[in-house]
Amino acid sequence: MRAEIRKPFSIGKLSVALYSKDLAKDGLVKILNPIKRDARVSNRCYLAIVDGKVKDLLESDFSLEEEKGVFLKELIDGKIKVGHLPRTNLHQFGYALHSEGMDPYLPILKLHNKNVRIAGLALFKDDKYASEINLDQMRVFRLLLENVNHGTYEVKLDHDSYAVVENQGSKVRYRMGGSSEKPEVTIDLKINGAITEFSEWRLTEQDKRKIEMRLEEQIIDTGKSLMHTFQTLQIDPLGIGDFVRSKTRNWNNAKWERQYPGMQIHIRASVNIVESGITKY
Repeated sequence: MRAEIRKPFSIGKLSVALYSKDLAKDGLVKILNPIKRDARVSNRCYLAIVDGKVKDLLESDFSLEEEKGVFLKELIDGKIKVGHLPRTNLHQFGYALHSEGMDPYLPILKLHNKNVRIAGLALFKDDKYASEINLDQMRVFRLLLENVNHGTYEVKLDHDSYAVVENQGSKVRYRMGGSSEKPEVTIDLKINGAITEFSEWRLTEQDKRKIEMRLEEQIIDTGKSLMHTFQTLQIDPLGIGDFVRSKTRNWNNAKWERQYPGMQIHIRASVNIVESGITKY
């Protein structure tokens, strides 16, 4: 039988594993155990949730020039390296799943007009799909999660004008305050950016400062909305609990789970436009 297969299947070559939302809602632990225990499967294997039927996606002609598995791997890899998709793979999913004070997340793939695209980020409570965030929210989520040196952000200004800011390098830092009974966390985000597009015919220093302020406001507003969702669902994809645990003696996970939904989490953003491709007058 194997001699008749044109391209024999080898589990050691597994680069992307896909799961439907319905399957993920029931939990992925039992499904993932076989590949996690197989030494031939790389820990760098990508996992993804499919919005729709996995069968329909795989049977579609979304990739004509290369194998579908290679295409999907490069799609996810590219969005991590130069896009807004936070880093995730089999190892990182398992680490977040089994660690105290954090929950995993996975990219969502969607088939549209025979094209596959990243549609958002699936959020998990333990190993079960709990909710998701869209692409705009995912842009801010990654900034709050890890240091980033790429990506673009559209800034909405007055009278339907807008600007596009390219991230030249952002750094995020968590700070802990409050007390052991009422801990508080402040997320400090600093971004150096370059203006690559501006809807008006000229860019002044006043415009530049307004763009900085508006981007700061957009990030803070989206960040607060995300935190409200996370705390309401009692999920912690940013790993804030893991950070607090690293700063707390005699950590008690049950106590943390009671504290987390109502704790104060502050978000501060500072944007600095370091250069512009727009002509100044």
